[in-house]
Formats: sequence, structure tokens, C-alpha cells
Amino acid sequence: MQIWTVTRTDTSETTRFAAEEFSRLMKKADPSAKVVEQENGELKIGLSTELPVPSVKDASLDDAISIDVDNMRGYITGSNERSVLFAVYRFFAEAGASFIRPGRDGEIVPAVNSEGLKIKVSEAAASRYRGICFEGSAGYEHFIDIIDFAPKLGMNIIFTQLWRPTFAFNRWYGNKKSPSYIPSEFSERAQDAAVCEYDAEIVRRGLNHHRMGHGFIPSVLGEESGTWHGISKEGLLREEDRELVAMINGERVLFNGSAVDTSFCYGNPKARRAIVDEVVKYAEAHPETDTLHFWLADQPNNQCECELCRDTLPSDFYVDMLNELDEALTKKGITTGIVFLSYLELFWTPKRARIKNPERFMLLFAPIRRPYERPLSAQTEGEPFPFSRNKWKNPASNFSALHYLNEWKKLFDGECILFDYHLMWDMYNDITGVETGKLLGLDMAELEKNGMCGMISCQGVRLGIVGALPMYLMAKALWNGKTEPEKEIEEYYRATYGEDADACRNVLDEIRAALDPNVLRGITRVNEAHLERCEAAKKAICAFNGTLAKHLRDKDFSRRVSYLYLAEQLHLAELLIDFLSAAIKKDDGSARKIWSNVLTSIGEIEALYPRALDAFEFALVWHRHVLPVFFPDWKIDYDSGELTM
Repeated sequence: MQIWTVTRTDTSETTRFAAEEFSRLMKKADPSAKVVEQENGELKIGLSTELPVPSVKDASLDDAISIDVDNMRGYITGSNERSVLFAVYRFFAEAGASFIRPGRDGEIVPAVNSEGLKIKVSEAAASRYRGICFEGSAGYEHFIDIIDFAPKLGMNIIFTQLWRPTFAFNRWYGNKKSPSYIPSEFSERAQDAAVCEYDAEIVRRGLNHHRMGHGFIPSVLGEESGTWHGISKEGLLREEDRELVAMINGERVLFNGSAVDTSFCYGNPKARRAIVDEVVKYAEAHPETDTLHFWLADQPNNQCECELCRDTLPSDFYVDMLNELDEALTKKGITTGIVFLSYLELFWTPKRARIKNPERFMLLFAPIRRPYERPLSAQTEGEPFPFSRNKWKNPASNFSALHYLNEWKKLFDGECILFDYHLMWDMYNDITGVETGKLLGLDMAELEKNGMCGMISCQGVRLGIVGALPMYLMAKALWNGKTEPEKEIEEYYRATYGEDADACRNVLDEIRAALDPNVLRGITRVNEAHLERCEAAKKAICAFNGTLAKHLRDKDFSRRVSYLYLAEQLHLAELLIDFLSAAIKKDDGSARKIWSNVLTSIGEIEALYPRALDAFEFALVWHRHVLPVFFPDWKIDYDSGELTM
């Protein structure tokens, strides 16, 4: 029996967890080995001034790892507690392990001889900020899965929006279309308990916890919102508060009946003060929060038109509030960092206002609805759109995203982070994830060139089929500062599918050719010649069935799950190819029947393998963006997801 004797060199909760993970994974890698913690062990895990670590600018923010292990002796350390955990996972990666998707079944840990391991690594992450923001439909356990997965990929930020993720819980627990789950209400009390639990899991791993964002305007009115665009309770807007909200067409009401969507009358000092006071109150109540996001309304075209506001850019009022917030926090001795947002009408920079204390702030650039058929660095063409109050439209294909970022950077020389949506919507145009992954890796590798020092990915958390590969490529590029897509895709396929990885890649490449993302986006127009690609993909799926069947009884659990996921992915792809074929032939009746089968299929996949696919987000994207490309006359009830004609 091989015995690892381990000493933790610091007493932090995260180092304790890192040592526990070392022991757990070593037992998977070498069942004959034993891991024993003792005072003077041969393997040091944790922080120590005696252990060498690559130099970084700020050890609390910047992650670096250092590993030197030979013959079961040495050390695993980092620049901070979470980096120690990163280093443990990297140790196993160097020993041949891979972390390919959330959940323990996403751990591929090959057998090793403990005594023969010789691993030496000394690295610092290229990007300071590497984060995940919760979105989509999810339950408590799925949030825990993604929190657990993040450090395995070297991601260091979890951003939990709003007061609680009611939007995600309602979509998951209240799902009336699932073929196997009984819908139920997940009460606010239960939600708050869940939030406390996943907060603890974030702390346990030493990850940076970013909070709030759009949630402050509703809370001024008395609603601790956890929903997107939901109808606020009747009577929320009291008469004494009506002067606070924006006046549109002569009325001061909640925009679309939703407080989280509603802009305030920012020219009114009372309205600004009410918002600032709410942020200060939150910061006081949550001293554990190092980084707080202060954003405004989550919908465009409801900027106030009163005399106090109509001649001033929203960003001028926003910067006024940032300065007022900084002054209020400083008076109370609160050092919480504040993230402010360039988004929707806040793309346009202020004319008169300037941030007085840039050290307090970080700029978050969120190019919502940017095109995803080409990298962000290429989005410099086209004339910038002039600001026009309450006439915002989603960006056109020639949207010059970087123009707006560069204009902000002329006025603010502090840190800037990208907040982007590759893994929230557009990935559902790419059922294989390959094109999404390549673009995502390139965008991350070019962050520094584009003047940014990190990324927070606004994304779903249940993405095993479609989004796990892109997430893998994203994390690699954020850590390494470069992308090697073909090499990394091959690594991922080998880890996921083993000896038949090439056959899996081949069938998925045929599917990608048929379900070309640019076809689904409506950029590339197709005719009946494209039917040959559709037919080739279906033949490839049929020919692959023997290989698939072989692995569905694989003795290795993780490998078996990979092929079970792949079986469902191929079934869904076949239905989507049939739908596209019917669309090309303009066969409305067949397309309707096939789409009904698609909706059934995604519900069944979700019921069988909840981590594999977010059926809510998939249907949302296809209903809003893909179906209209082929059948613009179809009418869809977005609440029910059903075609209504």
C-alpha cells in the first residue's frame, strides 16, 4: 500500500477542503493508496511563506499555482487559498484527469501509480477575473454543481444576481411541461435557505462572490426581486413614491408592470438618493461582500422624459450616483468594491460627469445581443449609433461594440471586465458546441488586446450537452491567455469519449455541417442543395449507432454517462435536421409536427439527465430567434411555448 502523508500548511476552510479533495481524487486514481493527514507529512498542501509561488500583483485577486511533487513528497500551494484548490485540481489534471462537465460524473480520473507520479508546475493565470453568472432554469442542486465545477476549471468568481434566483427556481420547480416532474412552488423561505447553502459552498472553495446587479431599484419600492421582467405585486408603487419613477408619455408607472425593468427619474435628487441609500444599506448588511454590482433597470426605452431628465444622458446621472455612493460608503468606512455597467442606454458615455474615485470601481462591459458569428475584436465596423431617448433597438449586424467600450475607457482608466452571453442564448444555435467554443476561446484570448482583464460569463448552469465543451475552451483561454482550439477540442473529446473519440467527432462534425449555426441565425440562406448535408448527417448518425450501443454499457461510469448524453444529443439533432429539411422544402405542416416532437424531446432529455440540457432556454432561443428565420408567420405563445396557429 502507498501512503501519502499530508500536512496542511494553513488553517483556512478552503485549504481544508483542498486537502479533502486531494484525498478523494487520489482514492479514485489509486484505490490502493492511502492518504493520511499528520503534523509533519511529506506532502505540504496550503499557503506558506516557505513555499515558492509565481509573483503576482495582488495575491488576494491574482491566482498563481505552484506544484512540485515527486515520489509522494513535495508541495501543492498557491497565491491564495482558492489557488491552493486550483493547484490540487491541476495536480490531477497533470496526472491525466479531466473535468469535462458539472457533477461527479464529469470527473475523468484514470488509474495511476501513486509512487510514480512526478509533477512540477509553476503558473499564474493570464486573466485576473474569470467568472460565471447564474442564468437559465435551475434548481438548488444545479447551482451547487456549477459552484463545484468552477474551480476545477480555474474559474474564480461566482456572480449571483438579484436578491435570490427566483427566476431560475420558478422555471425549474414550477415547470408544468416536464414529462416526469410534478410542478411545485419553491417558497421564498426555501429560496433564502438555498441561497445560504450555496453561499457557504462558494466560501468553502474560496471563490470571489459577486452579488446583486439589477436588484436595487425594486428594493427601493419594497420588492426584494428575484425575477426577470415579472409582474410586480399590485400596489407596489405607492403614491408617495410615484415621483421617483421615470415619466414616459406623461405617466409615472412601472414599466411593463415590473419594478426590475423600471427606470427612475434620475434627475430628481430624491430618487438618486433613495437608490444610493439602498445600495449602502445592502453593503452594511453584507460586510462579507467584497464586490457589489450596482446596475440600473433591465429594460431599455423607459428613460425619464421630464424636464429634469430629458436633456441629460442616462450615463451622466449614473456617474452622479456612483460618486454619491462612493461618498456615502467612504463616510461609513465601507471598502466594498463597486462594479458599474455599460449596457443598453449606458453604452453611451457621460458628457459632463466623471468618476471621482476610480479605485473604488470596475467597469463591466455587457454587449447585449452582439453578433456571435465573429469575434468581439472584429466588431469595430459601422458608424456608432447616436443616443436617442427611448428609441433603443437591438444592435444591427454592423454594431460597433468596441467603439462604446473604448469611449468609456477614455473616461475611466480603472479595471474593465467583459460580461458576455455566449453560453446563455447563442449556444443553442450550435448543437455540437464546437463553433461556440472556438469563438469563446478566441474572445477570451483577446481580452487584454481589447483592454479588458477578465470575463464574467452570463450563462445557464445545466449545459452538459451543448455548453460544456465551450465552457472548457473558455476556461482554458482565461487561464492561459491564448487559445489552441483544435488541440483543446481533441483533448476534450479524448477525455469524454475515450477510444472512439474520432468517430464521435466525425458524426458531430456532420451534424454541425447540416445544422450550421449561421443557417440557424439566418445569416446564411439555404436552398434545396443543403438537403444533401442534412441527408449526410442523418446517414452518419445511423452508421454511428453500433459504436454508440457499445458504449452505453461501458463499465466506466463517467464514460457511460458521456455516451448516454451523446445518444440524446444525436436524437435531438436528428429531429432538428428533419425540421430544417421541412423548412427548406417550405413544408409547413410537417415542420409543425416535427417541432412538436422537438419540444417533447427536450423535455424528455431534461427529465432523464437534468444537467444535460436547459429545455427552457433552448425553446426560448429557437422560438424567438430561429423559427422566425424559416416561418416568420408562425405565432408563438411565449409563456406556454406552444404554436398558436
